[in-house]
Amino acid sequence: APVDGIGVAGDLTIKKGTVMARNAVTGNIVPYVAFGPVGVGTPIGVLDVEAVYTVTGDKRLPIARSGIVDGAKLVVHATGAAPTRLEKDELMKNSGIVCVDVSTTARAA
Repeated sequence: APVDGIGVAGDLTIKKGTVMARNAVTGNIVPYVAFGPVGVGTPIGVLDVEAVYTVTGDKRLPIARSGIVDGAKLVVHATGAAPTRLEKDELMKNSGIVCVDVSTTARAA
C-alpha cells in the first residue's frame, strides 16, 4: 500500500510496528492519530518495516492487515507511546490483527 510521505520537510522515520490508518481524501496509508480527521483516526494496520523518507513523496511499503502482533511492540507515531487498550481494540475491530502481550521465559539448560 502507498504510505503517505506528503508534507515531509527533511527526514522522517516511521518506526516498524507503527499503527497505521487510511487517509480518506488521498487514499494513502498514514500513521494513525487519535481523533484524526478523514479516516486518520481509525487504525487499520501495522507498518511491517521501518519507513525512512528523505524527500517529499509517497512510498510503497508493506503493512500488516491481519495476523498476531506483540501489542507491547506497537507504537503511535504522533506520541511515540504504545497504543492504549482502546486503540488496540479498535485496531483488532478494523482489521484482522490480534494484539497479544508476549512474554518470554528462560529455560534452564
